[in-house]
Amino acid sequence: MHAGELNKRVTIYRITGTDDGYGGTTKSKTTLKTIWAKLVYKGGDVDTQAGQRMQTTSVELIVRELAVTDVLFTDTLSIGDDSTEYNINSILETELDKHVTIKATKAE
Repeated sequence: MHAGELNKRVTIYRITGTDDGYGGTTKSKTTLKTIWAKLVYKGGDVDTQAGQRMQTTSVELIVRELAVTDVLFTDTLSIGDDSTEYNINSILETELDKHVTIKATKAE
C-alpha cells in the first residue's frame, strides 16, 4: 500500500472512569493518538431495537502496524473532523505488508 492511500485522519480515544466522590463515576475521553488510514465503508443496516429504529454503519480502516501498538478494543475512534464515534470491533494484524485492519461500527 502506498502512503498516499492513507488519506483519512483518525483520532483514537480512550474512555476512562474516575470516582466522583459520591458513589458514581465520571467518564472522560482522552485522545490516545491521531493516525492516518485508508477508509473503506463496509455497509450499514437499519434495525429495530427496543421499539426504536437504529441505523448502524460499519467501516474498515487500514493503518500502519506501528500506529496501533497500544490500541484496545474498548477504545473509540472518529474519522476526520466528524464528531461521530465508532466502536472498535476487531484489529487484524497481517505479517505480509506490516499493515493492520481495524473494523469498527458507528457508536449509538
